[in-house]
Amino acid sequence: MKAKKVCVIDDDEIYQFTMRHNVLKLNNENSVLKFINGQQAIDFLEKNQKKVALWPDVIFLDINMPTLDGWGFLEQFATIAFKAQQSVTLYVVSSSIDEIDYNRALSIPLVHDYIIKPLTLEKLQSLIYQ
Repeated sequence: MKAKKVCVIDDDEIYQFTMRHNVLKLNNENSVLKFINGQQAIDFLEKNQKKVALWPDVIFLDINMPTLDGWGFLEQFATIAFKAQQSVTLYVVSSSIDEIDYNRALSIPLVHDYIIKPLTLEKLQSLIYQ
């Protein structure tokens, strides 16, 4: 199982801790980037636009966050990823069961899937190592 760079963008610190723990449990050579809002993640990606080796392979994105929410992140990320010519597998992970959120997320080409929290270890493994 090849190590992966995983990014968690979520304002819930307990969720971030759990995700980091589970990602490393799957493979302790994995690395985890954590951001508490979309703006922090955008700032990191823009800063490292030419250093794509630092970019994550997989992003788990929450919708409801302060400063820049998941929808705002997706708008800005599309431009940055295009300029960097970088392909990233992106999942929206939310506690929202609203069908409007689900349909909106899946209408965005960058989004691979919409997942309702919590993520089991087995589901996490299947998403990271698909």
